[in-house]
Amino acid sequence: DAAGKLGGQLTPNDNGFVGRLKADEWKVPDHDWVRLTTFEAEGMLGGAQMRLDRFDARSFDGVISGTAVLGWARGAEFSAEVELKGVGLGSLLPAVRKDLLARGDLNGTFAISGNADSFAGIGGVASVQGKFEITRGVLANFDFAEAIRSLTPGATRGGQTRFDRATGT
Repeated sequence: DAAGKLGGQLTPNDNGFVGRLKADEWKVPDHDWVRLTTFEAEGMLGGAQMRLDRFDARSFDGVISGTAVLGWARGAEFSAEVELKGVGLGSLLPAVRKDLLARGDLNGTFAISGNADSFAGIGGVASVQGKFEITRGVLANFDFAEAIRSLTPGATRGGQTRFDRATGT
């Protein structure tokens, strides 16, 4: 990239190119809230697609890894299998939404896919399915125990709720 933080190597083969990418302290273009401390990927570029057979990134205090395919034969197509290990909610959530305040370690596996007329439109139509676990968590500005104890009708504000483990799909 222009800042010299993302680099790679492409080697021709019978099906197109085999490649490797590597980045240090790289911000994803048009998504500068995604800062990758490190990023490494291996894959193939050929025909009307780019396939990452393996990617591994350090970001949001954890590890993000998996596989992905970008295709452009019929508009823009994207699919990925992603695994999160130890991703810190305290650094991830403020980057995504300023009003979500929580801490904890996020682990999970997700399948992400989307099709659109252009790659710029995929974010608005992408679907995500998967399972996650949050450990050593804290929900800020909500005291669940106080809300249950309170006999006063209306909203209970402030405080925090700690939990050891939460899971979901």
